[in-house]
Amino acid sequence: MRLFYWSIGATLKVKPFSKINSIHAQFNLPLKNRYKNIAQKQFYHRCSGFNRLILPQTFFMRYLLLLSILFTNFAEAQYRLALNLEKGNTYIQRSSADLTINQEINGQKMDIVSTISGIMGFKVVEKSASSYILETVYTELNMSMKTPNGEVSFSSTKPYDEKDIFSRLLKNMIDHPFYINMQSTGKITEIKGIDSLWTNIFSSFPELDADKKEQILAQLKQSYGENSLRGNIEQLTAIFPSQKVKINDQWQNSIELRTTMHATINNHFKLLDYNPSYFDIENHADTRTSDDTVQTNGMSATYKLAGPTDSRIKIDTKTGWIIEANTHMELKGTLQLLDNPKIPGGMLIAMDMTSVSKVTDK
Repeated sequence: MRLFYWSIGATLKVKPFSKINSIHAQFNLPLKNRYKNIAQKQFYHRCSGFNRLILPQTFFMRYLLLLSILFTNFAEAQYRLALNLEKGNTYIQRSSADLTINQEINGQKMDIVSTISGIMGFKVVEKSASSYILETVYTELNMSMKTPNGEVSFSSTKPYDEKDIFSRLLKNMIDHPFYINMQSTGKITEIKGIDSLWTNIFSSFPELDADKKEQILAQLKQSYGENSLRGNIEQLTAIFPSQKVKINDQWQNSIELRTTMHATINNHFKLLDYNPSYFDIENHADTRTSDDTVQTNGMSATYKLAGPTDSRIKIDTKTGWIIEANTHMELKGTLQLLDNPKIPGGMLIAMDMTSVSKVTDK
C-alpha cells in the first residue's frame, strides 16, 4: 500500500509519502486551510476513496474465504462407521414387523396380515480388535395373524393358558442364552448354542405326539432358528463400509436371508448426515428370491419373488449400534407348490408381499 501511495504521489507531482501525513494532520483545520494546493486536495480525496472502496471489499473477501475453507473442511470430513461396543454392556434390539401377503388361489383372493415383534438383548462378553462375542437372549416374543378363517395371537408375556400351546412355546424360548461371534463390520461369523432353545422346549407338553412336535419345531426354526436369525440380525448390523466415508458417499454389500424363503438382498447405502449423536444412513436395496426348494406347511415349494427394499437407519456415533431403523419392502411374483399328496400336480399361486418394520434400541 505504501508503494501504491508513493506512485500516486509521484504522478500528481506532490511531495513524498512521508509528507502526506501532514495532509491528514490538517484534517481538523478549517476547510480553507486544510490543503496547501489543489494537487494535495485531489490526492487526499483519491486516497480516501481508495480506502473506502478497497478496504471493505478486502475484508469481505477474506471473510468469504474463511467461510469457504471451514465449509470445505466440514463437508470433506471423513468418518469411520463400525461397531465400537463396550465389554460388559448389553445392547437392545426391539423390533416390530407388519407383513401383508396378497395371494390368488384358483381365482380367489386370500389375504394374510401378520405382525411379529420381539426384544433381544446382546451382552458383550468378549471383545477383540475386530470382533465381539455376544451373549444373546430373546426377552420377549409376540406373533399375531389375521386370515379369512379368523384371527390368532400368541405372546411370551401372556398368562399361562393350557390351551394356548404356541404362547407357552414362545415363553419357553425366553432367557435361554446363545452366542454370536460378530465382526466390527456387523457380519456374523458364527452362532453357537442356539440348539439350547429347542432342547427342553417340549418338556412341559406331554399332550403333543412326536409328529406334532416335529411339525411345530420346524416352524419355529424357520422363524427363530440359526439361518433366519443370521439374516435378520445382519440386516441391522452388516451395514458398514469397508473404509472411511464422507457425507453423500455410497457403498454396497449383500446378505442372504434363509427364512421361509431363500433370498439375496443387494444393499446400496448412502451416508446422508452426521451430528454428534448419530449417523443418518439410507439404503435402497434389491431383494430377489433364489430357486431353492423350501418347505412350507409340509409341502415342497419354490418362491419366485423380487422387489425393492428401502430403509432409513440411524446409528449411534460412538457405538455404531442401531438407534432406529425403518424399512419398507415390496416383493411380487409367484409361489410354486410342487406335486405332493395334498395337492396332486402342484399349484402356482400369484403373490404380493409388503413388509413394514421398525427397530429401536429401547
